[in-house]
Amino acid sequence: MGLGKCIGKDEFVHVNGALIKAKDVWARYATGIDPDGEGQWSVPSKPLTVNSIAEDGRIVTAPITRLYRQHIREKVREVTLDDGSRIVVTRRHRLMGVDGWTRDVRPGMRLCVPARLRHDGSPVDPDLTVLLAWQIAEGSEDPYSSVVITQKDVRVLHDLHGRLLRVAERFALHLNEPAIMPAVNAKAAYLRFSGMPYRRLLEEHAYQWGRNSAHKRIPDGIVSADDATVRLFLRHCFAAEASVNSQARVVEISSASVWIIRQLSAMLRRFGIWLRITTKWKHATNGRGVKRPYQVALIGGHSLRLFHEHIGIADPAKQARLDAICRLPHNTNVEGVPGSDLLRRARELTGLPMRHFGVRTVYFYGGQELSKATARDAVQGMDRMLSGEMQAEHASPTGNKWTARTTAAYENLDHAGLREIRDLLDDRASREVFYAKVVSVEEVDYDGYVYDFEVAGHHNYVAEGMLCHNTAQTLALLASEREDARPGPTLLIGPMSLVGNWQREAARFTPKLRVYVHHGTGRHRGDDLVEAAAAADLVLTTYGTAARDAEMLAPVGWERVVCDEAQALKNSGTRQARAVRSIPARTRIALTGTPVENHLTELWSIMEFANPGLLGPRAAFRQRFAVPIEKEGDERAALALKRATQPFILRRLKTDRSIISDLPEKQEIKVYCNLTTEQASLYQATVDDMLEQIAEADDKQRRGLVLATMAKLKQVCNHPAHLLKDGSRLPGRSGKLERLEEICAEVLEQGEKALVFTQYAEFGSMLQPYLAARLERPVLWLHGGTSKQARDDLVQHFQGDPEPAVFLLSLKAAGTGLTLTAANHVVHVDRWWNPAVEDQATDRAFRIGQTRNVQVRKFICVGTMEERVDEMIERKKALAESIVGTGEEWLTELSVAELRDVLRLSPEAVSD
Repeated sequence: MGLGKCIGKDEFVHVNGALIKAKDVWARYATGIDPDGEGQWSVPSKPLTVNSIAEDGRIVTAPITRLYRQHIREKVREVTLDDGSRIVVTRRHRLMGVDGWTRDVRPGMRLCVPARLRHDGSPVDPDLTVLLAWQIAEGSEDPYSSVVITQKDVRVLHDLHGRLLRVAERFALHLNEPAIMPAVNAKAAYLRFSGMPYRRLLEEHAYQWGRNSAHKRIPDGIVSADDATVRLFLRHCFAAEASVNSQARVVEISSASVWIIRQLSAMLRRFGIWLRITTKWKHATNGRGVKRPYQVALIGGHSLRLFHEHIGIADPAKQARLDAICRLPHNTNVEGVPGSDLLRRARELTGLPMRHFGVRTVYFYGGQELSKATARDAVQGMDRMLSGEMQAEHASPTGNKWTARTTAAYENLDHAGLREIRDLLDDRASREVFYAKVVSVEEVDYDGYVYDFEVAGHHNYVAEGMLCHNTAQTLALLASEREDARPGPTLLIGPMSLVGNWQREAARFTPKLRVYVHHGTGRHRGDDLVEAAAAADLVLTTYGTAARDAEMLAPVGWERVVCDEAQALKNSGTRQARAVRSIPARTRIALTGTPVENHLTELWSIMEFANPGLLGPRAAFRQRFAVPIEKEGDERAALALKRATQPFILRRLKTDRSIISDLPEKQEIKVYCNLTTEQASLYQATVDDMLEQIAEADDKQRRGLVLATMAKLKQVCNHPAHLLKDGSRLPGRSGKLERLEEICAEVLEQGEKALVFTQYAEFGSMLQPYLAARLERPVLWLHGGTSKQARDDLVQHFQGDPEPAVFLLSLKAAGTGLTLTAANHVVHVDRWWNPAVEDQATDRAFRIGQTRNVQVRKFICVGTMEERVDEMIERKKALAESIVGTGEEWLTELSVAELRDVLRLSPEAVSD
């Protein structure tokens, strides 16, 4: 049943930045329905993204590749959390618990809800945004396109009146005598206006006119807008509807509309703010005295400080009260990290005093939840135990009282056991989630469709605020074995996007190999799986399927397990990595072009799969190799690591002529582009804005500000329209675009083909029609929202048809696995600050099967941060090369002084 075993039809799913019911996602976007015997699959009619939790615990955006629905008539579970979240799921559906994905959901346990939702939306006119906030909160509408906004504070009405006139002028709207009517007797003052053009404008923004208070909604265009628009709307919505409770130290907002409260919750989560919701029966404010259910939502704890810092309230009196309560201590239990169980386990394991763990005793017994900072203190305390620092400190005569029992405890310390507990606590504290308690789990009858979503890469998505779930050489080895004597089958595990590639390559190079693809809802299970695998030479599956079916795959007598793109195992503690390691085989092979992308522990994780125990326990590896090499540049440690791993690493460099004599040369060229005057102005304004904010930012805020600014500057360097997202014209405004056009034209004149990589899907979507029109030739476009079938069709079209000469590709969606040797030109329009990722993308063309020299061009805007960061990267390439050859490890943590230098705009940046 489906992928994640399905959610109910009325569950809210966070799609493209907005909240949409599951049934409506299908109704709006399902096309080309494909039955599978149980349900129906569909490729969405437009690119759709959801928020997912990545393996490293971050909340990220991910594309939906397919939609699924199935009709059922059975018992389902209604799960309710203490933050007001409620979801209907089938009994086989998994939700994310404290220690991973689980179907065993019980009252009292904790489930993960995303601490942040991400979406890069478009701005909405600020005056219209404010008007909508007050109209939704305090307004009423009639069928004749009239609006009345009531407010005791006449200053607010005058402000809204001015905004209304500006909106009318900006959008050329005719309004019928907008006027402020004064308060009379007990009635408050109000702003009244009417006009069909104004109504049409709102309806163009998906506003639903004339709904009563219980059925009002915030338009999707506001919910999914850019952060500035969302922030402005929230400031005025809370000014109209919220109250600040100084005694309870919370901000409270209520609404008769379930939709509005859920939408506000999603909008606040953009800033890491947790809205906790309850339902209360209150007297309606329409004067009828009837009680009806209201959604009452509270912001407290650390979220209150985030609300104060990032949002605020556009009402001076309420803002003053908010300022006052944010100067007081807040309750960490509201957003605590469950860790008391781990602290107790660690103390029982070690026998050491509680004070040695660096946190107060109250955290051991569950009387108070750990904050993320306190959890990190406990992790650091365990690190000091594992390193011996704590033992040395307490052995000192000037230290705390030393006892024979404590001495013995340190001498007999179970390093492996403590390391496991330490890593579990670190994982809980590092995830970008809140931990909500399950209030109830009820079995209810269900008769209707349930829905699911196939999500590329991460295989999970956010619904109702909860988290729901190298080729030819290996083929030659299998063919050689088959000629000698038939061994057991080989299990090959790789990303979903590569399964089709392995099928094609097997058919091309080794047509006699018997291949079974273990994937999808129709895959074999149990004894049928064992039988199908035994009859095959090569079994192909994905990392997600291998993790789900590890227990069923284990009984097969595997000759070997091969992991393609083995960097997927780089986080050793993930369920996926543990599941893959648990599948027994006589031999194991890891295929990867980037065994080290960021940290040396990634190499340890891959080697732990291929040759368990070779590099010792993870903690010992960090102490002996990772820390000395990464932090101290210890060449002796690097040499020792190379000696230890060299016998087990078979490197195939395309630049090594003794191995691959028929592969042509690769020439890398850095193409330096100038900014236009418009680009330079936007660039400097962005830098100035950041430097103004950074002076008052703490470390955490500074890091976020730097990352956001660097992303904006890269967009400016691409094109002003990329940053502004205003749909404006493209020609004549970007040095990069001008150079890209010239290169593509040269490629066409030579009768050759080019791959053009960008890390930004929105920029690719702008480039594709523009280049096609300028070149008068089809330009192909592959991005994260491209389905597997469409991806395969595009690759075959480009490889086999002479017509498309330019293939535009999203760096992360197409940077691995694909074979695109029809191209001998590669252009990186914008830079991903990780050479390993860029090199893998380049290798789509520069790979075995290429017969021509390959030219690789990397665009850099001179005199900008692109040029300086590129220089930094060149200085930092040595780490991975000293261990396994061509990886890299570099840090982007810069001091303020370094940051100013890196981001500054030099005079030579602008073309004359």
